[in-house]
Amino acid sequence: MQRPSTRSFWKIPMLNRGLSPVSADDPEVGLMIDRCVNKKKTLTATFTYDALKFADAVVVDVQCDYLKESLGDVQNGRADMAALEESFEIIAAHIPREALVLIETTVAPGTTEQIAYPMMKKVFQKRGIKEIRYLPTVLSESCR
Repeated sequence: MQRPSTRSFWKIPMLNRGLSPVSADDPEVGLMIDRCVNKKKTLTATFTYDALKFADAVVVDVQCDYLKESLGDVQNGRADMAALEESFEIIAAHIPREALVLIETTVAPGTTEQIAYPMMKKVFQKRGIKEIRYLPTVLSESCR
């Protein structure tokens, strides 16, 4: 499920033709996408949020642009998290209670605990879901 944004909406028709919308160092990526879409019929891309109802796992990868006041001045700026925060709410409104949510996006420390989890928990509670499991962030070896 691709968020219907002007920046990346074009990926949906590419994937549905079996073409990789991104380049990868691994030559197998393009072949796997083609095989899953055209031969096995196990991969379909969509912008429809209702597809999240069928998810066992959701990988959140939303670009957070860094906004700065003036060119070259990175000390006076901030990450634009609006699209990411909106995505957390949409995901929580649609996924099954037992779905796994992984945040693949580069975010500031504490984002999972202080933004994602509370937002998603609130939406789950509105849906009448009281209990959700939260597993703290685990860094990959390349991040340690």
